[in-house]
Amino acid sequence: MRIWDCTSAAAEVDRPHVMMSTPEARVILLRLDGHEEMADHQVKERALLHVLEGSVEITAGDDRTGCGPGTLIAFEPGERHGIRAVETSTLLLTLAPWPAPDRFPDDASVDPFASPRNATHPER
Repeated sequence: MRIWDCTSAAAEVDRPHVMMSTPEARVILLRLDGHEEMADHQVKERALLHVLEGSVEITAGDDRTGCGPGTLIAFEPGERHGIRAVETSTLLLTLAPWPAPDRFPDDASVDPFASPRNATHPER
């Protein structure tokens, strides 16, 4: 068993915390400053975004909605979306499966379970 306390993990702006990374899923804790934005983008995996604290505005296509603590948003693989923090917010992002079959080139130079250079792994 592995346990994380997502409410007290010290997520930093511009420094995601990769909580875990397995073939089933990658879980990342993110912190966005007020009015910080993750512009319109898409990922190859299914993305589940859980608002832990703060408030964000989500856009997907022509839909725009405000989301507060406790909200869970699901994006299908390849679905375009954007996220804007209305106030400083902590988000838990799950990408599944990890990685999507076509996320990385078909060569051995990429380790899909390595963390991005700016990520940390808090675990208690």
